[in-house]
Amino acid sequence: MSGSVWAGYAEMVARDGGFRQVRVSELLKFAGRKAAGARIIEDITRQLAEHGIGHLPPDIPRDQTAAVLLYSQETPGLGAILHQARQLAENPNPDPNVVGVQVLALTLMMQSYRPAKSEQPA
Repeated sequence: MSGSVWAGYAEMVARDGGFRQVRVSELLKFAGRKAAGARIIEDITRQLAEHGIGHLPPDIPRDQTAAVLLYSQETPGLGAILHQARQLAENPNPDPNVVGVQVLALTLMMQSYRPAKSEQPA
């Protein structure tokens, strides 16, 4: 499948708010494949990564009915938050200084999703 087609898919994920839930069957259809073999899933994973699309679960299932949450790694908003959280969770040898910076960055990104504090009379 051509890179420009996957670039269009990345744009679609970005337009959907930076995230999109799909079934593995949709990814296969988009890749022009019928079965979810190991090499095919590996190729889809590579294409997604090359176009700035992350996914949860971290390993795309081979079950065509399984749900996958795609997110844009480069679009501000929920996709970027998911990407940052995944990087933080998957770090096998965390450097405490780096983790502190990542937690701060994640906290700052999530601030806009907090409800506004209402002013209470004294």
